[in-house]
Amino acid sequence: MQAAQELKPVLAGTARAAFVLAVVQYLVREFASPIAQWLRIQPDSPFAVLLVEMAFKRLFPGG
Repeated sequence: MQAAQELKPVLAGTARAAFVLAVVQYLVREFASPIAQWLRIQPDSPFAVLLVEMAFKRLFPGG
């Protein structure tokens, strides 16, 4: 939670869903076992963007 609070000003004005999805893609590609590659989410997927936005609203309820 503290890291998320510290990232809030960094992400201001940035397409946060695109940023978060790029990070997730990198982490899955670099660290997930080959069997878990199904975790790779299409960055342009409306569902993926919706999930990221819902997570941000939970982390930052007033913003």
